[in-house]
Amino acid sequence: MESRILRAQAALSPTVVFATVMFASACLIFVLQPMFARMATPLLGGAPAVWNTSMVFFQAALLIGYLYAHGLQRVRAISAQLTIHAGVLALGCAALAVGGYNVDVSGLFGAPRPDAPTSWLLGTLAVSVGAPYAALSATAPLLQAWYARSGASDAHDPYHLYAASNLGSLIGLAAYPTLIEPTLGLSVQASVWAWAFALVAVGVLGAGAMVAMRGAPSISPASRPAATGVSSPSPTWRSRAIWIAAAAVPSSLLLGATNHIATDVASAPFLWVVPLALYLLTFVIAFGKGAEAIRPAVALLQPISLAALLVAMTSNGFWIVLPTSLACFFLSALLCHLALASARPSADRLTEFYLFVSLGGVLGGAATALIAPTVFDDVYEYPLALAAAALFLPRRAGPMPLQAALLVLAAAVATALLYPIIESAYDFATLVNAAGFVALGLLVVAASGPDAVARPAGMVLSAGAAAGAMLILLWQGGDGQLSRMEIISVVALSGSALLIYLGRSRALMREATTMMAVALVVTTLLVAGSRLGLLGSKSQLSFMLGGQLIIIVIGVTAAALLANRGRPYTAAALVLAAFAALYANAAQRGIIFQDRSFFGVTRVIAYKNAFPDGVLRVMMHGTTIHGAQFATGTRVAEPLTYYHPDTGLGSAILAGVRRHERSNLGIIGLGTGSAACLAQPRDTVTIFEIDPMVVDFSVGQGKGGVFSYVPRCAPGARVILGDARLGMRDYQGPPLDVLLVDAFSSDAVPSHLLTREAIALYLSKMAPDGIVILHLSNRNLDLVNEAARVARTGGWGALWADIEGGSVGSDYTSFSTTVMVIAQTQAVVDALELGEEWEPAPNLSGRAWSDEYVNLVRPLIEKFDR
Repeated sequence: MESRILRAQAALSPTVVFATVMFASACLIFVLQPMFARMATPLLGGAPAVWNTSMVFFQAALLIGYLYAHGLQRVRAISAQLTIHAGVLALGCAALAVGGYNVDVSGLFGAPRPDAPTSWLLGTLAVSVGAPYAALSATAPLLQAWYARSGASDAHDPYHLYAASNLGSLIGLAAYPTLIEPTLGLSVQASVWAWAFALVAVGVLGAGAMVAMRGAPSISPASRPAATGVSSPSPTWRSRAIWIAAAAVPSSLLLGATNHIATDVASAPFLWVVPLALYLLTFVIAFGKGAEAIRPAVALLQPISLAALLVAMTSNGFWIVLPTSLACFFLSALLCHLALASARPSADRLTEFYLFVSLGGVLGGAATALIAPTVFDDVYEYPLALAAAALFLPRRAGPMPLQAALLVLAAAVATALLYPIIESAYDFATLVNAAGFVALGLLVVAASGPDAVARPAGMVLSAGAAAGAMLILLWQGGDGQLSRMEIISVVALSGSALLIYLGRSRALMREATTMMAVALVVTTLLVAGSRLGLLGSKSQLSFMLGGQLIIIVIGVTAAALLANRGRPYTAAALVLAAFAALYANAAQRGIIFQDRSFFGVTRVIAYKNAFPDGVLRVMMHGTTIHGAQFATGTRVAEPLTYYHPDTGLGSAILAGVRRHERSNLGIIGLGTGSAACLAQPRDTVTIFEIDPMVVDFSVGQGKGGVFSYVPRCAPGARVILGDARLGMRDYQGPPLDVLLVDAFSSDAVPSHLLTREAIALYLSKMAPDGIVILHLSNRNLDLVNEAARVARTGGWGALWADIEGGSVGSDYTSFSTTVMVIAQTQAVVDALELGEEWEPAPNLSGRAWSDEYVNLVRPLIEKFDR
């Protein structure tokens, strides 16, 4: 009896040891990611893209670790593998020792370059944490390969250890924002992590030594020749392509979902980790035992979540879109990872499998975080990834039912009509455009319907349809140039054509002919009705139908998606069509400028006939208005939105600059530059801005000189490009009398600009009676209490106000603003000529924000409690 217990313990021992080491290694990996991004984010203006770019680096380092682990299995003796890996781990320790055995942001590349932030961040990551992270990344495949040679009862299937690794990742992620960040300062976190790395390194080598001492085979499974009958056949390149694709799509979706959340709330670990935790959870579920049983349920729920997301996106409510986005992301990633798990090879191909999975993760992440921002002027990669996820839906046999075909065609027709209606483009060009849609639809149907049409011929017809649509739109444009929406239209139509063709739906011919004819007839009636004045003016019809029509279009498309959830290609085409409709609906706002940089998507909307005072231009960063200006008329120099003299910001700036005959005004966050028109003609203005693109269209003549506030009101303004903390640190100009801090990215909070050290830095550059004005308006966070805690800790004087806007709905004159003014003493702020709405900052308990400590959960909760 005793000997049986000892044998059982001996058999269990490797499982416990290997699972524990893999768990600890994964914890360290996923603590390092948010910790280092937290360190680097303040150097790049708090931009959400810091996290996505960091994720691409970590995925690339993971690939290097997996490639190394795969190559190491070519070494026959496990003792030799141990020796080599001990040297790799020693290199990781040596890299940490360079910084005093600590994790820190390397200064090798100097200060970040605003014109090349991505390359600076990737280089800094590589120098700072590349070696230890890559060494840790090899742990999961390496230990699983060693475990396969351990002689344990389940050594033939070591994939279950992957669940332990992902569980460690989840706990590490959850622990950072909830336990580590709130209780430990960054310097302590960095030191503890470095020493924990050394302990895990010892554990990894100990696990390998255990296998060696148990008499592991001298030849690794990966290097056994096929003649022995042990190794499995080499995977086909089709199998490898499936591994890559099934890993790339969730990786792309992960960064898309994270960017959406961080843009509208804050760039902070507690928000970064939510999508990443869901992503890891899908790995845990997909690679767990019995995962195949849940695949039908996921295949049912994922299209439902997609349809719900499409409907939710017709609303601007963040707290409506957020849960549907996360649910859709989770189910889409799980769908892909279940397909990945079902395609995994036998254990002797384990390291190769993980290598290609890691490659897919890198490709998906790089496409989203590095390539898409340079190719697209909006976040188009997110719908493309959602459409790609739909391709992993299980295929249902049999022809498409009539009702499903009708819904698909109804969605196509509604999408085709949406853009002409909301743009009020009822002229001959609309007929030509509609004819292009009709021709394209008929060609698609012809390619996918009759048995007589061979597959290559169908491909030629689809390509010809796409080329024909391109020529039609080029001719329609007149000047030979495609607008942004025309490009989206062509890409969406031709992509949908190809996807529907690949789906080989045979029941579409009759329905397609009928529905496309209806599209042409309805468009003709719209043109005739508009020409005869029967439908009212174009703008009236557009206003009447625009908002309702997009809901109808998305509703029909969502229903078509649910009806075709067993046809992956059709489902993917419907996702593309739905997002094309959403982007077309957004285009009705009259976008005259849109571009994308590392710091987000910026667009300028022109309202040409909406206001009697002239053409109004509105700047949007992400989903948030960042200023407006009348481009024509008598009000071109009048500050609008948050900066009108009636707002809290406007009144505070005016009260500050009017105290002296000549004031020095500092502005952190350029936007449209409207704050410059609150300065007096003799004042000097210094602007701190991190995004070169914003400087280009708000100060210079680039991009057509979209906004003229700064050239008109402060032509001699000095612009300091880069993060405001770094710019203020190096500022050598005359002491500032007023400093406006308004550098939000969309509605996200760059928390490093609101810490105790940041305010102290600002005040050190101010005149003795200088004031710092903090713009604290935010949809999701109560920042007043956090600023009040900082003022209390620093012993500074503070007043704050929450002032309602006067005419938000009419002409963007003044918006509601929440503002706090901070000075060296309370006497300075009390002496300002401000209104009765202003009151002393609340005296609150709780730890104040600092460079070592930022708690964004607290203001999120306090916002809802207010």
